[in-house]
Amino acid sequence: MDSLLWSYLGSRRFPRKLSSFLVWRFFTLSSDDRLVLRRRFRSRSRLGAALQLGFVRMTGTTLDALDYVPRSVLGHVGDQLEMSAPELTTLRALYRRPMTLFLHQRWACEYAGFHRHDASDVTHVIDGLLAGSAVTLDRHRLAQQAREALYSRRCLIPGERDIEDWVRRPICLIERNR
Repeated sequence: MDSLLWSYLGSRRFPRKLSSFLVWRFFTLSSDDRLVLRRRFRSRSRLGAALQLGFVRMTGTTLDALDYVPRSVLGHVGDQLEMSAPELTTLRALYRRPMTLFLHQRWACEYAGFHRHDASDVTHVIDGLLAGSAVTLDRHRLAQQAREALYSRRCLIPGERDIEDWVRRPICLIERNR
C-alpha cells in the first residue's frame, strides 16, 4: 500500500480535512458491499454500518460513538446508498442505541476481514520491529511500522499503549547489546 494511504492507520477519529481521493478510496462501496448492507441492515442503519466499514478499511480501527463525520464522507456514502445523508453529524446522532454501534463495528471488522491480534501477530510485529530497529531507533517510525505490519495482517490496530510497549522491546534489546 502506498505510504499516503498509511497516514491514518490507528487513528481513532476522522481528520477535520480528508482529501477527496481518500474519501473515494476507502468509502466507495462495491456493488457487493451495497447488496450486503441492504440485506443485513434496515434503511436507517445502513449509513452507520457503511461509515464503520470505510473507517475500518482506512484506519484499521473502529469509529467511536462521539466522533464527528466529515460532510464529504457523509455525502459520498449517502449517494451510494441512495439516501439523503445529514449535513453535519456525529455518530451519536446516527445511533439511537449503543448496542447498534457495537453491532456495526463488529460487522464492519468481520466483513472487512479484520480480527483482533493474537500471539503470533504480536511476534511477527516485534520481529519486524527488531529488523527495522537496525535501520532506525526512532519510536514514531517504529510505531508506524508496527501499525503497517498489523494492517497488512488484517489485525485491528490496538491503542497507543500496546504499540508503545511493542516498540520499546526491540529498542531495549538493541540498547542492551551495544
